[in-house]
Amino acid sequence: MIDGRQQKIDRLHTGDKLIAFDGTNLTTGEMILMLDQNAYGEAEFYTLQTKSNHRISLTGQHLIAVQSSIGTIVYIPAEQVEVGRDSLYVLSSEGIVIVSPVVEISIETKMGYFAPLTMSGKLSTTAFKLN
Repeated sequence: MIDGRQQKIDRLHTGDKLIAFDGTNLTTGEMILMLDQNAYGEAEFYTLQTKSNHRISLTGQHLIAVQSSIGTIVYIPAEQVEVGRDSLYVLSSEGIVIVSPVVEISIETKMGYFAPLTMSGKLSTTAFKLN
């Protein structure tokens, strides 16, 4: 949330002001709708852990920003992220976007999934407590 609060993704509402990442900087965005949601549906999730100890769980088809081998931002499905190759953009404790290598990936079935959409189409999941 732009006011600094962390919010579980299933508690978001249309109109909430969120932190978004434009590929270079943190920006603000407004949630315009929940593209998909099923609080009781089961889905396979990929939990990505970075060297900086950030963790995020996403469905395999969910796009996530990674740093390419030439240092540019690319969006790939979570199921294609690889340890030793990919780094994620995360928010440091100082509130600065940094790049941190993925050091571990686990796959598990979880209950409930949600896909919020902002005006920019991007969302900073570092602002959410997903696990």
